[in-house]
Amino acid sequence: MVQNVASVLSELEPEDFHLLSGVEQGMRFSEYVNRDKLTDFSRLSKEDVDYRLDRCEDRELVERKTMQYEGFKLTFEGYDALALHTFVERDTLGGFGSPLGVGKESDVYEVQSYKPLALKYHREGYTNFREVMKEREYTADQGFVHADISEYNVFVTTQGVVVFDWPQAVPTDHENSDELLARDVDNIVSYFQRKYPARVDEVDTDGLAEALATDCFDGLSDHAA
Repeated sequence: MVQNVASVLSELEPEDFHLLSGVEQGMRFSEYVNRDKLTDFSRLSKEDVDYRLDRCEDRELVERKTMQYEGFKLTFEGYDALALHTFVERDTLGGFGSPLGVGKESDVYEVQSYKPLALKYHREGYTNFREVMKEREYTADQGFVHADISEYNVFVTTQGVVVFDWPQAVPTDHENSDELLARDVDNIVSYFQRKYPARVDEVDTDGLAEALATDCFDGLSDHAA
């Protein structure tokens, strides 16, 4: 779990992260990275690679498999460690707090930063992620319906609106895309009606969904019920 990885971060040294990054780079080409290639990927000496592999394996950040060669791949915890380290290096995170919610698809934790933040980790295997990205690139012209949208996966910032958590998304030519889009629209409209009942009137959500699907949406005022 992410929370367990957070406690390990203080034990890791810069060279450990070089090793983890090297394994990640090598996994672009094979599921398990040949041990002999890790000196090139990590830019560490053979002796240092051997030492760092033992350290990272003891902390369950990498997994070893012997086949035609001795190979290594990152575990979920290894990916988590790299991601958390990146946030720390950017001064985005300064500390790790209590879990706000832990589910089968994602983990949410409070974190210390320049302001109160929540950190959400979505659970998706590396191989599956590559397949998802391949599919999305292939259909990037057709568009996607989120299919599970709620107030918990939409950010509104000064730069605009950010929607996240897309693993269950379906392409717009999916047989159920209209129904799923209508449900997404209804979820968001219902949230704002509950949150700001005096400011959000009744909305024709079916008409709004159709406008979004046909790229004809100009504003919510055009879809008052």
